[in-house]
Amino acid sequence: MATKKWLSIVVDGNSALTPSWPKIVSEYLAKIVRAFFDNSRRQVVIPSCELGLIMYNANNSDLGYNVQFIKWTTDVDHFLGTLSRLTFNGNNENQHTIVQGLAEALVMFTRNMSVKEYFKGERHCILVATGDPVPQKMLVTLPTVEEGKFVVENFKILNAHFLEVAKMFKSLEVSLSVITPKQHPMFRSIFNVGML
Repeated sequence: MATKKWLSIVVDGNSALTPSWPKIVSEYLAKIVRAFFDNSRRQVVIPSCELGLIMYNANNSDLGYNVQFIKWTTDVDHFLGTLSRLTFNGNNENQHTIVQGLAEALVMFTRNMSVKEYFKGERHCILVATGDPVPQKMLVTLPTVEEGKFVVENFKILNAHFLEVAKMFKSLEVSLSVITPKQHPMFRSIFNVGML
């Protein structure tokens, strides 16, 4: 039986991403998404591939608590169309809210799934961000993990920053990649702590 796959794209709503977004979608994300599905179709048994989108820092509120998302879908064209139409109005003062996007991705991966089903599949996450991220703690909802496995439908609220949450990607076997038009050492740190 072929492996089920999930790909979550976590996007910073920072308005600074606006000039780079068309190129990021056309030259990176669209190619990755299509390859994700096309490679699966070449297998003898076609696995189920699903896409999810999370956008954090999605408005100009002082607290930066606005997170928008698209739940899992198999409609590639609709998904890519949605990516190309995203608007960015978040601000650079909310760069610590990367933690919200990463935490929501982990919750989406584990929600409505048994542990057995989860660890038979593949999970991939791409963080698209810009700005000057600061690892400032804030309250986020995360899966409960015990002995390297998540507890089904059991979530906890923690005061954490994005590096702490990125470490959970490894224990939950989620690959984490970062695309950014602005090189910043903190993006490399997020990638390094989240590496499988």
